[in-house]
Amino acid sequence: MAPVDLDLFLDESGLFNDITSNDRRSSLVGGLLTPGGTLTEEQAKNILLTACQTSGINWSGRGTLHANKLPRDKFPIMALSVARQLTARQVIIFIIENTERLQIVDPNITYLNMLAEGITQLFSTLNARYEQISLSIEAAIRMVEDKQHPGSLTDIKSEEYTTRLQERLHWAWLRRGITDGSSKWHMNNFIIGSARDENRLMLADVLCHAWFCRNTKFSGDQRIELQTLLDEHGYVYTVLEHGTISAIERLMAAGDLSEAFYEICTSLLQEQRFNNRRTAEKLYKILPQLVNRLVELPTAGRNYQLNTIKGRINYIINVDKQYNQALFLLYLLNTHLLRPLKDSPAAALEETSIELMKLEISSAVLAIANHRGCINKAEQLIHEIKQIIPKLAGQWENFRHIIEFLFYESVHLNNCYDFNKTIKLMDTLEKFYNDTIELYPIALPEIFPENLKSDLKGKILGNRLQAYMFKGRLDPAYYGPARSESDAALTEFTGFNDRSRHYMYRCQIETDAGSLIAAQHYLAQGVDKKQQVLDLPEIAAALAGDQHREYDFGLMQYARLMAAAANAGQQDLAATMEQAWQKNDLDNHPVLQGDFKDHPVEIITWKKGSYYLATGSIKAGLDWHNRSLEICFYDKDNLTLQTIGLGVLAEQAGHLAVAGDKYRKEYKNAVKEALNKHREIFSQPGLPQAMVDYFTDWPPVLEQALQHQDEETAAGLLNLAHRVPF
Repeated sequence: MAPVDLDLFLDESGLFNDITSNDRRSSLVGGLLTPGGTLTEEQAKNILLTACQTSGINWSGRGTLHANKLPRDKFPIMALSVARQLTARQVIIFIIENTERLQIVDPNITYLNMLAEGITQLFSTLNARYEQISLSIEAAIRMVEDKQHPGSLTDIKSEEYTTRLQERLHWAWLRRGITDGSSKWHMNNFIIGSARDENRLMLADVLCHAWFCRNTKFSGDQRIELQTLLDEHGYVYTVLEHGTISAIERLMAAGDLSEAFYEICTSLLQEQRFNNRRTAEKLYKILPQLVNRLVELPTAGRNYQLNTIKGRINYIINVDKQYNQALFLLYLLNTHLLRPLKDSPAAALEETSIELMKLEISSAVLAIANHRGCINKAEQLIHEIKQIIPKLAGQWENFRHIIEFLFYESVHLNNCYDFNKTIKLMDTLEKFYNDTIELYPIALPEIFPENLKSDLKGKILGNRLQAYMFKGRLDPAYYGPARSESDAALTEFTGFNDRSRHYMYRCQIETDAGSLIAAQHYLAQGVDKKQQVLDLPEIAAALAGDQHREYDFGLMQYARLMAAAANAGQQDLAATMEQAWQKNDLDNHPVLQGDFKDHPVEIITWKKGSYYLATGSIKAGLDWHNRSLEICFYDKDNLTLQTIGLGVLAEQAGHLAVAGDKYRKEYKNAVKEALNKHREIFSQPGLPQAMVDYFTDWPPVLEQALQHQDEETAAGLLNLAHRVPF
């Protein structure tokens, strides 16, 4: 469905220092919303001319018509004429008013946030009518004090507007559970214009000033008419605090406590981002009231509300992939809901339920820690969870949650390069599973078939095949059992998403093993729900069309395969993949845009850079590698990502070693950086021994590389990089 195109013309009234001002009028941003391209400058001028003639204001259609300077007795007549003419043309009047008289940092930041909040609320309102919206915005220039040159004025740049607006839109998508919000709420452009010269912005100025001074310049009848016009043809909003608090109170009054909690949490995230302490304090004060309401519920009702909250947080983790937000929400859930509930006399009998939810929360945090390679955090969580499990293991219904935790533990072991321990843990789980599942068809043969399919069995095989695949980097003989596990796992899963994930695993197995045509086959199956045979351009097109980011790991495997083809000298395959990448603009895939810095972005950028280095495009290769290194070394707690960074540096140095004297400096820098990072990482106390052992033979190779720059050294460095299996 094509998006509906709309134009929004904006101006403002007031000083945006309402908290300290004696003026009882509230600052506002407002204007007019029209169907795209339907209101021209000439039409706007004619509307203004008609309004001036109606009110007796002398204006020829040339020069500035500033509402604040118009005669006090004539302005209301003129403004009402403008409003009548616009609404007769199906134009919507738009206002966001600071009725709460908030100030965020200073008047300028308050203005920017009000404008952004108003447009966000407008998108939300329009979303009820239209599936997709494309909004073009023009705002009147606002002059502010130049902080670098006291006494001078400067304008607010358009990028300051768009930055605030994108932040607000992001939070709105998060709070409403909207995936791929940028395609549904699209800001086509944002430009700054002058209300001195542009007639449509003069209309916006008239509408703003009319609402701003409705109680001081308008008579009672005039004020009623203006209010009626806006009630019938306008969108009038207030800033965040009032809307949020009121919405939460309505939800609580309706008994929708889970949604109220979610609204509190996401609002606190937003207030934390914009440092609005006043609203945050009010939100925190509501949380104990919500706990009391939960305590009053019967057990079934309370469990329903808690499960709904968990479901919303799981959505943020698994669909929206907003891990920082999820961590904050999990913290609030544990600290401000579960602990007070546990301490409440009315809920004391449900300690097992509380412990189970703590297990689920801790497991969700562990999943994020694993995804980011936070080894120490994961170790801490695993220790805490193992203190909880004995309290729950006596209840069969908790089995699924405990097994899920063990899967997360196995991912952590792989992150620690302890592949043998992963295999041993999965062997134990598989024996337990087989011993249990074989009883079902024996006990109830009339119900259960001999060959039961099981996602649980598929996950056991999937975790173990990854360990075998990673071990294959040191000993290719392990690719055999990895393939066997892959074949077996694919027979267990029936859902496409699970099968797609395992096709991606298989693609990596074949890529690592050097079977690049087979890797292409499995990659194609992983991105096509119809399971048709796709060629490389079709695979790239499927990745480009992935609006819901289901194939982030498909993009990773595509980049990995392209780099492997280039490194193996299969230039035709590599070139075809690069052409398809460029044709489908995969550089601008959503996972590579914005501030998303989580796995697998560091692998995608690593492998894309390696492709360029292997094909002689050194500058492009270094640029992509630098993006990867920025992510890998961004956070010292993310140890696994830091070891991946070592792989990036080693591969970079390996290619530069044979790139000629022109890149001698870059080569030396890459080797030195790898050596320094290795020392920095492995000088830390308490690292997992398996990780230390895995990288123990790196320093001699790097030390040797400092002394030599030749093909043998290059081969040694590329071998080190190949050992990093992620």
